[in-house]
Amino acid sequence: MAKVFMSILGVNCYVPAHYRLNGEVSTLTPFVQEAYLSITSENWASQDRLVFFLTGEARRKNWEDHGNFPQGLYSRLKKLSLAAEIVAVPFNEGHTEEDIMQNFLTIVERLQEGDEVIFDITHSFRSLPVLNLVALNYARVLKGAEIKRIYYGAFEVLSHPSQVEEMPEEERVAPIFDLTPYVLLLDWTFAVEEFSRYGMAERLAELVQRRVGPVLR
Repeated sequence: MAKVFMSILGVNCYVPAHYRLNGEVSTLTPFVQEAYLSITSENWASQDRLVFFLTGEARRKNWEDHGNFPQGLYSRLKKLSLAAEIVAVPFNEGHTEEDIMQNFLTIVERLQEGDEVIFDITHSFRSLPVLNLVALNYARVLKGAEIKRIYYGAFEVLSHPSQVEEMPEEERVAPIFDLTPYVLLLDWTFAVEEFSRYGMAERLAELVQRRVGPVLR
C-alpha cells in the first residue's frame, strides 16, 4: 500500500507566499505543492509517489526552469530530498469532451490497488474539480483506493495577487483548506441511498461505527 500525492499544475505566474497547514507554516514559495510537501516531508517513503499532471504550457512555464521562475517546481521539489518518486504525467487542456474523458482515464490509470490518495485541487480550473472527484470515486470502487485528504491552497483569502505583491513577505500566510469532509458527505449519500432503496444497511452501519462511534466514545 502506497501513499500518492496528486496535483494538477497550473500555468500562471504565482505570487510567492507562505502556506499554513495544521499549525505549520511553509517557507516562501510560489507553489502550494512545494509548501504542502515541505511541511509533510517526513511522511513520505520510497514506495510512495508524487504525481503531477502537466499540460504542455504548465510544463514549460512552471515545471521546468526558466519559465515563469528561474527554478521550476521540479527543481524545487528535488531540493526537498523527498523519499517518494516524482512523476510528471502529460495532461490535456480539456477543450473537448474527448480531452476531458482522456484526462479522467489518465488520473484513474495512475492509481494502483489500495493506494491512499492525497489530492491537491488548488489549480483545478474549469471542469477539473468535478473530474477529479469523479475519478477518485471511480478509483475507490474499481481499485479500492482510499481518499485520505483533499487540499486547497486558499491564496485568495490574502487579497488580489497585485495587492499581495505589495504586502511584506512575512504577512503573506495563506491557509491550506482540508476539503476531505465533503468526500465523507458522498459516502453518507451513497449509504443512505442503499438503505432507502434496497434496505441494505451495511454501509450505513459501517459509517456510523467508523465516524460516529469514536465521537460517542
